[in-house]
Amino acid sequence: MDTLLHDGVPVLRVVPGSPAAAAGLQPGDVVLGADGQAVKRTADLIAGVAAKKPGDKVILQVRGVAVGSAARSVDLTLGSVLKYSEDQEVIRAAGLEQLVGGGD
Repeated sequence: MDTLLHDGVPVLRVVPGSPAAAAGLQPGDVVLGADGQAVKRTADLIAGVAAKKPGDKVILQVRGVAVGSAARSVDLTLGSVLKYSEDQEVIRAAGLEQLVGGGD
C-alpha cells in the first residue's frame, strides 16, 4: 500500500488476542486519528500513544479496507509489552505489530 497516496497509517498485521484484535481492527484498516489528533504517518500514531500506560484507553479513528468505507471510532485499551525500543513498544502495546508510515 503506497502511504504517499493517502492519509493515515495502514494496519498490516493485527496480533491475535491483542488489544487491537479485541477492538475489532483488521489488516487493511487505516488509522486516521488518535485521541482527536490526526495521524498521517507512523510517527504521528506513536506520538499519540507514547505517553500512555498499559490499561489506558486510546480512541482511534479508523477507516475500513473497503473503498469508500466511512471512518469509525475504535476504543482500544493498551496492553503491557516487552521493551524492544520505544517506538516498537508503543506499537506492540496497541497490538498493531507492524505499521507502514509515509516517509518515516
